[in-house]
Amino acid sequence: MERERGMTEKTRKRAKTEGKGMVPIVHPSVVVKKTAPGPAPKEVAPADWSRVLDAAAIGIPADRLCHIAGMTDKTFSKYLARHPDRKEEIDASRTRGEYDMSRVVREAGVGWQGSALVARKNSWLRCQGLY
Repeated sequence: MERERGMTEKTRKRAKTEGKGMVPIVHPSVVVKKTAPGPAPKEVAPADWSRVLDAAAIGIPADRLCHIAGMTDKTFSKYLARHPDRKEEIDASRTRGEYDMSRVVREAGVGWQGSALVARKNSWLRCQGLY
């Protein structure tokens, strides 16, 4: 390092091109750390995925869907980020469930208040971003 201090700019450039004198300084921020590959990303089994879609259709909140899939909420959100088509399937299932619930309310006769309450709860959860 002491030799570098005494060199002029011209000498430094010549030493770089000729490969003599100067050793490049490698800063820690430049070094690419080689890390061992992490575990394989988790996948959802087809049977579990059908349960997730059924649960989404009846109005189970997203923070519980992850447990049905066998993952934590963080892992499940990463999974949905890797598989946007699966997120669309959940949204479609929720929409179908909401439609089915409203159809039940419309077709209900005596005792329709209970069905209407469930449908109202699901629409309230959706407005709050919890559903």
